[in-house]
Amino acid sequence: MQKLFLAKASDIPPGRGKAFFSEGKKLFVVNVGSAFKAYINYCPHQGGSMRYDGARLQCSWHGAQFDAHTGRSTRGPAAEGSVLEAIDIAREGDDLYWFPKEKPRPLWSDDF
Repeated sequence: MQKLFLAKASDIPPGRGKAFFSEGKKLFVVNVGSAFKAYINYCPHQGGSMRYDGARLQCSWHGAQFDAHTGRSTRGPAAEGSVLEAIDIAREGDDLYWFPKEKPRPLWSDDF
């Protein structure tokens, strides 16, 4: 599994979030009580970017709100079962890394 450097953990203090662009993906990382959570920075309602107020993630376009720990919607236009797409991250010392999801291989292939 590929591991890519994302940021210094010390650059995202508790109660804060930060947007990143890496490998063609818009990401958003939040520091929730010294635990780091990461999501694709894309509201499932209409694609707005996220902001973090220290308690929840909120769509900058329509105000839909999401639990920062789980990514599940809690209020607003996307509230019926919507979930932000989580990104796997790891902390090693002060470094944060993320793991791009592997693209699935087609069920058929000429490569045998």
